[in-house]
Amino acid sequence: MLRLLLPLIIVLVLAGGGFFLYQNFKTKSAPQPTPSPQIVQTPTLTTQPTSSPTTSTDPCEVLTKGNADVPPLYKEGITWQKPAVVDREIGEFENPSTGEGFISTRKTGCLIKSTATLDLVNQLRNFYTEKLSNNGWKLVDTADGPSSFLITYKKDKRYILLNRMNDQIELFYAQ
Repeated sequence: MLRLLLPLIIVLVLAGGGFFLYQNFKTKSAPQPTPSPQIVQTPTLTTQPTSSPTTSTDPCEVLTKGNADVPPLYKEGITWQKPAVVDREIGEFENPSTGEGFISTRKTGCLIKSTATLDLVNQLRNFYTEKLSNNGWKLVDTADGPSSFLITYKKDKRYILLNRMNDQIELFYAQ
């Protein structure tokens, strides 16, 4: 008799506990999401952006408008959030292909984020890789993963980082 009663008691206790948890989960209010940062909507263009001849020292202005050395913000099909000035740890290698001579530097610069599809991410990556290489920027760090990459370029004491984690894109410029 005890062998029949014990499993029944266990099932009832588990069912009662599950029902109790379900009721508590239903009645408690879910945490409210934090408001998203202000979104800057840019029109979709069919032409490649061109840089302006500005010589601004504001890193966010340089990142968004470009200058003689820095390409303007890639806008074709991408909606960027509002830029923000932040501190960022930047790693670089004297020889990125062998991983020799790692140096880490803390810089203040402009960070701008977006989300994009894989096709747009590849277009964005190709755009910056081509423009920065043509403008004399040196590749000092690169890493690729299944759904991510990090590319760091340096020219003089200025840095540009392009970072992808899943569908989140970050572009950082420090001077």
